[in-house]
Amino acid sequence: MEQNVAELHQKLNLAREELYFLTEAADTLQKIRKILKWTYAYAYYITDNKIKNLFEFNQKDLEKYCEELSEALELHYPKSIQVNQGVLDLKIFQCFKDKVTTLNSKCLKVTFFKR
Repeated sequence: MEQNVAELHQKLNLAREELYFLTEAADTLQKIRKILKWTYAYAYYITDNKIKNLFEFNQKDLEKYCEELSEALELHYPKSIQVNQGVLDLKIFQCFKDKVTTLNSKCLKVTFFKR
């Protein structure tokens, strides 16, 4: 992701601060995947059905947001940096940025993980 940030900074003359959300989202995605990896084992050993149901509900939310964030970074990123005659379409880029930032926040909220 650092390579993409450097490329955007250089080619489109965007400030690195403006692109920090990409690095932050990639870091969150990596952490969330590590957390999810261990939630399946943890859920197996929960004996109280009420607690297990709540845990699995949160786990499904986290899976959903993780997949949506991953999809946004992998599939929507190339579309967000459309350049017409050397100029970045800022509306499309801002929509992409808003979506990634929102999904990043949702992932962090479900895990109670604070930056």
